[in-house]
Amino acid sequence: MATLRLFRTFIDQEEDIADAAARRARSLPPASHKSASNLEEESEYVATLLARSAETFQAPELEAVEAVEAMLEAEELQEDEALQPLTLGSRGHPVLCRRACVWFAKGECSLGATCPYCHLHHEHVVVSLDKRQRRLLQDMDLSTLLATLLPHIRTAIAAADLPPNSLLATLSAHAAAPLAAVHDRTLDRRLHRMPLSALLSCITSRHRDFGVLLQEHVDDLRREMPR
Repeated sequence: MATLRLFRTFIDQEEDIADAAARRARSLPPASHKSASNLEEESEYVATLLARSAETFQAPELEAVEAVEAMLEAEELQEDEALQPLTLGSRGHPVLCRRACVWFAKGECSLGATCPYCHLHHEHVVVSLDKRQRRLLQDMDLSTLLATLLPHIRTAIAAADLPPNSLLATLSAHAAAPLAAVHDRTLDRRLHRMPLSALLSCITSRHRDFGVLLQEHVDDLRREMPR
């Protein structure tokens, strides 16, 4: 690659400097107050311009290579997951499965297919409620709790494109009127980011009798979902 050099006040390719004076009118000479060290610094900077431009124009190519590598890694991850036994907690992944198994992430889960937690990859961190928000839900009766959670459950089901199921009908039948729902801005933001499985666990963990009925509908959905 050709190199650049500061020649008087011109930037020339180094191999052409000998002809530059003959072909070109002299520009203003460098200011007399500039020291030799300043001129040397400017010359070193000019010499790096070609390398800098090469790095700039290669950036899109590097981004494309990185995108392909990320895609290949994702495909390898999917292939690895396809070879793994489906655990009890992995059923309905990623919207209806249990939370990720911390022991499997460490390579130490010995339960295999009987593990009640999910062994598949989770792209997003599961959002949880803080102490105040948990207390707020605990203080609600069942009908108010369902009225508060139902809009978020509908949104999660629509986003996951789940097959038709009687789950929503059951929840709606037991929910209070929409006006009875508790509207807390911070709570609503947190519920909106929670997966469907976490929203349903807010019900089953607090109302176990209704949770048994709810679990039947969830199991039906899991069986209908593709792996």
